[in-house]
Amino acid sequence: MTKQPTIPPSAQEGDRVAVVAPGRAIGERRDKAFNLGLERLEKQLGVKTELVGNVRNTPADSKSPEVRAEEVEEAFRSEEYSAVIAASGGADQIRILKHLDEQTLRDNPKRFFGISDSTNLQLFLWNLGIASYYGGQILPDLSRIRLEGSYTERHLRKALMDDSLGEIQPSDTYADSFPDFEDSEQMRRQPSTENHGYSWYSDTPREISGRTWGGCLEIVRWWLETDRFMPEPERLEGEILLLETSEDRPSTNYVRWFLRSMAERELLQRFSAILVGRPKSEPSKTRTTGSGPYKDLEPSPEASQYRQNQRKTIQRILDSYSIEIPVVFGLDFGHTAPTCCMPVGGRLRLDTSDQTISHVD
Repeated sequence: MTKQPTIPPSAQEGDRVAVVAPGRAIGERRDKAFNLGLERLEKQLGVKTELVGNVRNTPADSKSPEVRAEEVEEAFRSEEYSAVIAASGGADQIRILKHLDEQTLRDNPKRFFGISDSTNLQLFLWNLGIASYYGGQILPDLSRIRLEGSYTERHLRKALMDDSLGEIQPSDTYADSFPDFEDSEQMRRQPSTENHGYSWYSDTPREISGRTWGGCLEIVRWWLETDRFMPEPERLEGEILLLETSEDRPSTNYVRWFLRSMAERELLQRFSAILVGRPKSEPSKTRTTGSGPYKDLEPSPEASQYRQNQRKTIQRILDSYSIEIPVVFGLDFGHTAPTCCMPVGGRLRLDTSDQTISHVD
C-alpha cells in the first residue's frame, strides 16, 4: 500500500449503503437471519440498505464471475451509496477479481465491509491503495447477536461514520458457536463466555506503527497459491499482518504450513507485528450448560486446546525463523462474536509496554 492510502469518506445517518454478494448469495435457508441483519443495521445505525444484484436466492456460483464483478462495480460507481457491505462470505469471490475494473474502484472509493471470503476484495482494494474494514458483514456479524448497545454496534458505527476507531479494546464476553440461522430466537441471544482480554507475545517494550494487510488465513493462502494479485514484497515492509481462521477450524498443520510458506518466501519477515483474531474453536455442534446456544456457555476443553495449539504453532514458526516481532492473540475480529471492524489498510499503533492497540487513520 502507498504511505498515504485513500481513506474513503464516512457515511451519515440517512445514507444509503449497498449490499452485494460477490462470492455467495444468501439462499432460502438463511433468509430470516439475513433480514434480521438488515433490520438491525437500519434500525441501530439509521442507514438505508439496498441490495445490488440478485443477493438473496440465486447461488453465487450460478452467476458468472463477470456478472458478480459488474455488481460490485455498480455498487462502488453509484453516487447513491455511501458504503458497500458484503451480504455473506463464501468460497468463490477470488474468481471475480480479474474481471474488476481497477479504475472504477479508484475513482469511486467507498468503505467496504466484510469478512472471510471478502478478504479477496479487501486485499484487491489494498493493492489499489484503498482502505476497507474486516467486519460488519450482514451474515454472520449483524445477524448472530443483538446489535443494540453491543460491542459490534459501537465499532461498526465508528468504522462507518467516524475517521478512526480510536483505541481497540477487548469485548467483555464472546460467543464461539454459530447459532442456527433458521432459528430466529437463537439469533437474538447474546454471548456469555467471559473474555479475559488479549494475549501479548513480545519480549521487548516498543511502539509500532504500520498499516494492516491480511484477513482470513485460508483466503490469504489462496492468494499465495495463485500468486496473481500478491503485492510486491517491498510494499509489505513494516506493515501489520492480520490473521484469523474460519469456521472450518483448519488444523495446526494447515496453519504451520501456511506460515512456513510465508517465511520461506521472506514475506513473514516483512511485517512489524501480527494481530490474530480469536479462532472459531468449538466443534460445529453447539455446547451449552443451559437452554439456548448462548445461555451460560462454557468453552469446552477441546475449544480451549484448539486455541492454545494455534497460538503455540504461530509462536514456534516465528521462533524457528528468528522473527522477533510482537504478536497479539485473541482480538475480536473474524469468525467470532461480537466483532470489531478491523481496518485493512488503515494505520494502527501498538504499544507493547501498556499493551494498547489504536486505530490512527
